[in-house]
Amino acid sequence: AAFSPQPFRPIEKPVHQDDWLAQYAEESETFAGWKTSTANKAYRKPNTNKKIILMPVGSLDNAPPVEALLEFVRRWYLGITVELADPLPLNKAKDKKDKVTVTTTNKYGRSINLRSRVAHKYDLEREDFIAHNHFQVRAGDILSVLSSYLTKDAHCLMAFTMVDLFDGATDSFTVGLAAGGSHVAVFSFCRYRPGFSLFASDDEEPEEQPKKKQKKVTKGKRKGRTPDTDSDSVMLLRSCKTVVHEIAHMFQMDHCIWFQCVMQGSGHIAEDDRIPLQPCPVCLRKFHTLCGFSVEKWYEGLLELYKEREWKAPIAQVEACLEVIRDADAGEDGMDAQTDATANKTKKIKKTKIIKKTKKVTEEATENTEPTTQDEDNKEWFAVNVLESCPHLKGAKHIRNLKDKETLALSGGCQTCEEKSEVMVCLKCRKVFCGRHVRKHMLAHFQETGHAVVVGLRDLSFWCYECEDYVDPKHARLAPFWEVLHAAKFGELPPT
Repeated sequence: AAFSPQPFRPIEKPVHQDDWLAQYAEESETFAGWKTSTANKAYRKPNTNKKIILMPVGSLDNAPPVEALLEFVRRWYLGITVELADPLPLNKAKDKKDKVTVTTTNKYGRSINLRSRVAHKYDLEREDFIAHNHFQVRAGDILSVLSSYLTKDAHCLMAFTMVDLFDGATDSFTVGLAAGGSHVAVFSFCRYRPGFSLFASDDEEPEEQPKKKQKKVTKGKRKGRTPDTDSDSVMLLRSCKTVVHEIAHMFQMDHCIWFQCVMQGSGHIAEDDRIPLQPCPVCLRKFHTLCGFSVEKWYEGLLELYKEREWKAPIAQVEACLEVIRDADAGEDGMDAQTDATANKTKKIKKTKIIKKTKKVTEEATENTEPTTQDEDNKEWFAVNVLESCPHLKGAKHIRNLKDKETLALSGGCQTCEEKSEVMVCLKCRKVFCGRHVRKHMLAHFQETGHAVVVGLRDLSFWCYECEDYVDPKHARLAPFWEVLHAAKFGELPPT
């Protein structure tokens, strides 16, 4: 029950051209794939013998409280020691209008020059930007220096700074960069300041910026206007998302494309704000494997912290997950009394599956190109009916039984358009096409072949196109598919 997908919402289709999945085609990573990867040999059991180090870089004026960030990381990576290191100094000497010199000192006392600049060339055209004495440091150069501070008893070193960062000459900026193989990472609070808009006037629209090059373990951000708020809490919340995300990269965890999850990639600040401070069940199992914590106690520790900070959306997310765990422990099957009464009176029995979704349907939500931090609060609970039986499960017309040791691929995209965010597998011919919230190629496949029963790889839900309804995965005809997919995705058989 701790890894049940029930309270989680599927990852959203990109709603803006700058959204991460609109720019990059991410490969899916299952729990089993992560755990058995050669690179993850050290993480196949709790990895609590080495610590996580947090290190400030430069001055932290106007930054979120360091102790608050430290406490959050300790609760998230429960079971692993988290320590705060002495700050890494940054010394700046401004030379010319568009050039600055920045130096630091490595562990051995040697002065190191860091590649730096005032700003991207597009921003240099703005006199107000230069007047604010702004400058950027190349993130990769900081990572090189951090490597000398990584001790043998540390798994990774996570640095943080208020200095603006960039990674390549074509990048406007980057918020975070992790070198997973070197076990060092750095991220900047700078762009997370509420109201930060590159010092533009309130009525000025952000200019177009060149696209970034993709980096596998980079949670890069592009230029974007942040929500208009003065709350320090927002800055801390954004920073907490980034720090656990970047540390996870150093445990070889890739971006998540299964559910809405803290391990999603993000292309700009607005997308950051609608990503939850919550791992999906696939990524939660990875964190659990790393730390060895009790999932219920882990949730309870985070909930206590979220209530202290009055973070409404994270509170609701954690409480929903705890409810699922506790209901399972009490032997409840999630069916409310009203559904029970109805089920006893009809031959076509329906069970109730509770999920969380926005008040608007998905098609309407995707029209909104400027989501804000308020989106997470505008949710309501509603029931999705799941058929306990379906006449199209009989015979061989719609379903071909699994052969002995047959597996179903969880990666790959639609065979027509290569879309990966929402794909389904036909249980008859095993072909893979995108779902009805994308380009509807599975619907087209059903109309062409008559194969009605499919399974969605994102949330492992079974759908019958003839009945136009979900079907209970525990049905004897579907259970073998459900067990194979659930084990591949979550590393365990589904709950009985």
